[in-house]
Amino acid sequence: SNFKIVWKGLGEKKERLRYKVRCSKRGVYTLNQLLWESRHLFKMKQTLYGRCTQSQTLTIRPKILNVRKARNFKTVSKLPIPLESLSRTGIQTTDFREIREYSYGDPFKSINWKATARLSNKGFFTPFVNEFEREGKKAVWIFIDGSYRMWSHGTLISNAFEYALNAANALAHYYLERGCLVGLYLYSSKSLFLHPDVGRKQYYKISRELLRVGMGGEEPLKRAVEKCRHYIFGTSPLSIIITTLTQSNASEIVDGVKELSKYSKKLSRRPSILIINILDYHFAVRTPQEELAAKMLQIRDYSIKKALRRSGVAVIDWNPLKESLMKVLIREVRRR
Repeated sequence: SNFKIVWKGLGEKKERLRYKVRCSKRGVYTLNQLLWESRHLFKMKQTLYGRCTQSQTLTIRPKILNVRKARNFKTVSKLPIPLESLSRTGIQTTDFREIREYSYGDPFKSINWKATARLSNKGFFTPFVNEFEREGKKAVWIFIDGSYRMWSHGTLISNAFEYALNAANALAHYYLERGCLVGLYLYSSKSLFLHPDVGRKQYYKISRELLRVGMGGEEPLKRAVEKCRHYIFGTSPLSIIITTLTQSNASEIVDGVKELSKYSKKLSRRPSILIINILDYHFAVRTPQEELAAKMLQIRDYSIKKALRRSGVAVIDWNPLKESLMKVLIREVRRR
């Protein structure tokens, strides 16, 4: 409470007032001047009023979700976090990456003759070559759905959009700590574009912009990718799309993924695209019956996720009301 009564007595009195403020969501909050009032117990003196001239501003940034444990050197992940986001440009190093089929223009010295002879017995008659890592920064692009549908089943404080910003902030922090190039695009009528960069300065820039953004009208994901294509082309980035998959935006997501696949192809011909699907139906749940209805609606959208996974896209479902982002990512990791 911001209301407190202090018994002064006949003499002078000094009192320290302490308040704890809990901000419900990200943003910039201003604590205005403190007003005080002095009354005589028996109303024998005139009531006095005054104010403390000092005001204070609080800046609440998006929470950094813990995703550090989602990847380590002793695990093999189904998700490209972050080993598949290698740049295709740069000098070839001695770090082995994979064995792939021979392509026109590959040097003959890169042919792995032992693997070629072994696989020829299984019906593969094309040579196989050793592919090594290349120097250069790994590129990560984060696309955030900023349309009003991210607020359709939540409240002003608790909705899919706020959790999407927290996830984007955490992933940007995770990859920037590992020396990756991170770019961000929030696609809506109030679009936000941050070109890829590295370092702590880039994280502060992303965090500052995520503090100010709001939702707006719809913008197709394909158009967002086209706006960023000059930065994406040639880097073969890991692309992360944070949205809610529903029947209404299914075709839009599919078109955007197809456009993004042109620039995100790996050497295995599968795109490095990760979709974080926030299950927004659960934000409107109040009773066990509504919880059952939310699960049924989630099953209805299963065909959309199945089609995306068939094309090589990694899709994970995240219910932020019940589990952390780190737990969801760890679920996609299996031991060797």
